[in-house]
Amino acid sequence: MRAAVCPEYGGPGVVRIEELPPPSLGAGQVRVRVHAAAVNYPDVLLVANAYQIKVPAPFVPGSEFAGVVVEVADDVKVPVVGDRVFGTGLFGAFAEEGTLV
Repeated sequence: MRAAVCPEYGGPGVVRIEELPPPSLGAGQVRVRVHAAAVNYPDVLLVANAYQIKVPAPFVPGSEFAGVVVEVADDVKVPVVGDRVFGTGLFGAFAEEGTLV
């Protein structure tokens, strides 16, 4: 899958598009095909390593997304594959797929 990756801290220009394996699906999680992701000021701060919470590089920035469920863990009853969902987290939204608890 394609994702915007922050390989090192700096300005927005350090972020680059890379091919990554899809994130692994853990218990209680669903895999989401991301259709939209918001860009927020905290995303810029995380890339610059200036946010109050630190994320080790490399990482995929992005904290808000919306999309469609494409896979669910065995213990998940709702949502189901095909449901439209949205979510927020500290990072990971600037990718073609992400996981949501």
